[in-house]
Amino acid sequence: MPLDIPNRVYFAYAFQCHYRGQAPRINGVLDDWGPEYLVPDLGFLENRPKAADVYMAWNEEGLYFAVDVRKRKPVHSHYGRHWTGDSFQIWLDTRDVKTARRAGRYCHQFNCLPTGGGDGDRAVVKPTQVDRAREKWNMPEPEALPIASLISDRGYTLEVCLPTEALSGYDPEEFPRLGFTYFLNNSEYPAQWWSAGRDLRVHVDPSTWGTAVLKR
Repeated sequence: MPLDIPNRVYFAYAFQCHYRGQAPRINGVLDDWGPEYLVPDLGFLENRPKAADVYMAWNEEGLYFAVDVRKRKPVHSHYGRHWTGDSFQIWLDTRDVKTARRAGRYCHQFNCLPTGGGDGDRAVVKPTQVDRAREKWNMPEPEALPIASLISDRGYTLEVCLPTEALSGYDPEEFPRLGFTYFLNNSEYPAQWWSAGRDLRVHVDPSTWGTAVLKR
């Protein structure tokens, strides 16, 4: 019986994450995100459709992400089941350790929901422990993680800031390489991911994550 092995398993991935001296305004408007901040799309390796543009930037105050998701059906998120509906999941390792198969204390998971956060159905970041982690990280409260989204008939945009205080071990001068990947859950289109999907246990195994190289 032939094995269905994703093409992405044969490669290691790294990209240059560019510096932003002035932090973006977290308001859901992406007109201040240029193409230099785009995270390279890897879906073409498996002929997967692209439903969103993903942006990433950094400075001494933290990491910044933005997504522009195209869809026609209504946006739905579920706080209690963040891996369903519409959500943007981020995994980070501030030490970029690729030899460990389980997450350590420098590994983080942030689940960004464009809606479904409670009061006014607002956007919210839900930090969680990485599944089966051997060490836990000190998770911040959701209120400490700025996020904003704009929902329209063409989909939604989302911006989020992960402050330095929320990132255990974040030290761009000493450790400019971050383990990184994302998983975009979409209630309309197939999911979009970066270095690996759930079939390769990306939600458990940091060795399946790629690398973001912090560049000035």
